[in-house]
Amino acid sequence: GSAPKEEGTFSLRYVRSFIARAKQYTPFIPKSAKLMGYITRLYAEMRRLTDTADNRTSEYATPRTLLGILRLSQALARLRFSNEVSESDVQEAYHLMRASKAQLGETRWQKPKSISERIYDLIRDLSQQTDERKVRLDEVRAHMISQGLNPDDLDKCLRE
Repeated sequence: GSAPKEEGTFSLRYVRSFIARAKQYTPFIPKSAKLMGYITRLYAEMRRLTDTADNRTSEYATPRTLLGILRLSQALARLRFSNEVSESDVQEAYHLMRASKAQLGETRWQKPKSISERIYDLIRDLSQQTDERKVRLDEVRAHMISQGLNPDDLDKCLRE
């Protein structure tokens, strides 16, 4: 195909040609001890982070998450015009998955926060909006209602 016209832009013909060529590859994950060991360690570390109770940003690490990383690894190998997934493909897939989840913020990808954690986050956010770094309880309760939280939980949270 033709080379890029400008930095960062590609002709439609070039993109179609690239995609057609990439589709010719069907990457597989080789059963090499090194790569399997890496994938196993990666998944074990993801599970460990999931099981860490005090880690507020832990992501769920399920077999489905691992499958997503492996499929993304295959797509990355395809972009390299390779029929074999490499360790760097798995690393990049993992980093892309984490970056994607980080941009989503607290979503289904992360452990749900407890009511107390959500209230503390709300108070912190409200206090950062003022120079005094103080918030009024009635203001906190009003924001709790707007976020679907029960204002009565504030008293329990403050007693903890």
